[in-house]
Amino acid sequence: MALSGVWKATVLLNKKVAMRKLLEAYCTNQNLQMKIVTFRYNDKVLKLTDTAEALNMQDGDNIQVYFKVEVKFYQ
Repeated sequence: MALSGVWKATVLLNKKVAMRKLLEAYCTNQNLQMKIVTFRYNDKVLKLTDTAEALNMQDGDNIQVYFKVEVKFYQ
């Protein structure tokens, strides 16, 4: 089974603001709990304390969102 989807948004964010603000806003907008998603930028898991400046992010860069899904099998 494969789950996929695309959600695109343009966000204006001060380069010195912690990613927490953006990541929490995304989860709130999508009605998700932060504990079930992982955010990555350039194959690096984002920390809530990371900033766009520290990550050398540029206009137009993308953040990937991965969902943690628990699968249980039965016979």
